Amino acid sequence: MTTAPASPTTPRLDELTSNPRRLDAQRVDKLRRLDAMGYAPPYRFVPTHDIAQFHATFGRLGVGEEAPDEVAVHGRVDAIRRMAKAIFVDLRDPEGARLQMCVQRPAAGPLFDGAALLDTGDRIAVHGRPLRTQKGELSVRAEKLVLLSKCLQAAPNAGLDAENRLREPWLDRLFDDAARQRLLARARVKRALHDVMAVEGYVEIDPPLLSRSYGGAAARPFVTESNGLGGEQLFLQISPEIALKKCVVGGLDAVYAVTRNFRNEGIDPSHTPEFDAFECYRVGADYVDMMDLTERIFRACAQAANGTTRVTCRGAEIDFAAPWRRVRMRDAVCEALKLGDPDLDALRDALQEHSLDASRASSEAMAINLLFEARVQETLVQPTIVLDYPEEISPLTRAHRAAPGLVERFEAFIGGTEFANAYTELNDPFEQERRLRLQEEERRRGNDEAHPLDWSFVDAMRCGFPPTGGLGIGLDRMVMLLTSSPTIRAIQTEPLVRSLPEEAG
Repeated sequence: MTTAPASPTTPRLDELTSNPRRLDAQRVDKLRRLDAMGYAPPYRFVPTHDIAQFHATFGRLGVGEEAPDEVAVHGRVDAIRRMAKAIFVDLRDPEGARLQMCVQRPAAGPLFDGAALLDTGDRIAVHGRPLRTQKGELSVRAEKLVLLSKCLQAAPNAGLDAENRLREPWLDRLFDDAARQRLLARARVKRALHDVMAVEGYVEIDPPLLSRSYGGAAARPFVTESNGLGGEQLFLQISPEIALKKCVVGGLDAVYAVTRNFRNEGIDPSHTPEFDAFECYRVGADYVDMMDLTERIFRACAQAANGTTRVTCRGAEIDFAAPWRRVRMRDAVCEALKLGDPDLDALRDALQEHSLDASRASSEAMAINLLFEARVQETLVQPTIVLDYPEEISPLTRAHRAAPGLVERFEAFIGGTEFANAYTELNDPFEQERRLRLQEEERRRGNDEAHPLDWSFVDAMRCGFPPTGGLGIGLDRMVMLLTSSPTIRAIQTEPLVRSLPEEAG
């Protein structure tokens, strides 16, 4: 084990005051023993190979064969097998590639004592020579070890429970390959999304996360104040829609953003107050063009996440290579509930039969929407595009070209969950102002999720907003689906959870 003089500013371990529930006593004792040996971590380490490269370079070694090359690799200790005269350590990299390190007592000398102090979760670097053992295991015979970091928490015997997976995601990812792979899959999905948009000819925009107004979604905002602006009230972004549309007004014909949204709402398996979202807008497109783009995006992201366009959702196999079903909301409801061709009275009767509030059905379209959300949406397991929504709940969408009272909007559903929302965008500034005034009335009547009347947006629209198609996709939900994660928080780096009493105090 390599050693180095301790820094004069480094406190002695026995002088530290630590929360004992966060430490494993045996691991701390091993660290103290290493400290007594004069060990200190290096300032830097330069490997010759990562584990995958090691396998690619030396994978042809025969049983019992050793290469003359001296290599340096590093990884996380995943398993240890201790014997009288040898110690075998399994190293893993973030992608799950595995390499065995072997330390033998006759040849290793003091290295054996150092290797005996290793634990699962430790990060180590090893210098040595590649070989394939008599059992056929590609390995590196250690000639020098460097302990990069000591893991002072033991792996949970039965794994972390669901709550502690969220409270200590770093520990979950340290000992659970699947948890770590979810973050890697998320990174691949985001990279694939950027690649798709580059090929499609879109320009990436960074919308502001703080603004004097908010909009683009039916949601309650987080509110803060700006010291630099004299205490002026600001809102965290709930959607990049308005900012992106202003870019379109400013002459950018195809724009998109992958950005963080903040919505001051409840938490459940598919909702969280902070999440990543994707939105794009293209001049000259309509909602049918956005349907086609949605399918292309999901195909590319599924392939990037898993190497296949197939996933399993609620026990059903889904293949994103296949065309998605497209159905009008009214047809989906009438088909699922066997309603024929009902008028408003019949729809209100259907609402009552399903124990729903019929008084909220101000129109046939609203009645259809209420029935859809309560009784039909959850049945849509295979990828389905549901189109033609009521105008009342779509203040930023252009009126349907053939169906009065409806707008050209669709949502995409998979496994009973909504993943995408898209419009033929409203581009008439006078109609936009009228609808925002109606939303403002809703706010005055107590609907705190209604869209505010944003005069800067209206002013921008008056400068000329050409015919445009827009699309939004919940990126976290997409990754959740593609990684078969149980909740949206399982794929977030640091999910929000309620504080424990000792943390809150």
